[in-house]
Amino acid sequence: MKKRQRAPLTVTVALLLMAGTMSAHHSESINDQDRIILVTGTVTQFVFTNPHIQIHLDVKDNQGNVEKWIATAGGPSALRRDGWNNRTLQPGDEITIAGFPYKDGRNILFQLKIVRANGETLPQSDGSRGRWERFLATHPNQQLDPRFK
Repeated sequence: MKKRQRAPLTVTVALLLMAGTMSAHHSESINDQDRIILVTGTVTQFVFTNPHIQIHLDVKDNQGNVEKWIATAGGPSALRRDGWNNRTLQPGDEITIAGFPYKDGRNILFQLKIVRANGETLPQSDGSRGRWERFLATHPNQQLDPRFK
């Protein structure tokens, strides 16, 4: 096979392999999208890097024990368009996050909406806003904290 004929074939195969990896990466089946939970805690770390941001929290349970939680969201480039930056959240910030929990019970959730202790709602990315609106439309009887309506 000539070099000119091999190049398009190589590029096509590479793109097909990447497409499978990308779609697998963005599977949301790990989240329980039939319920939203609220997690209130103190930010311990805010990781504003690719591929997805992470918000690490200390959350007190009903007995006062501290549990470690992680909230994930979209990538920084998408969130920058909505006004986020690497200083949007700081260690010590008190926040409440509404999101889809992991199905396996780990203390991880996909954040849909965040409210600061002072009542300020952080801007939602288009993806989070769309998921939030779809959830509310398909679960009209879901009881939510008034700050999240």
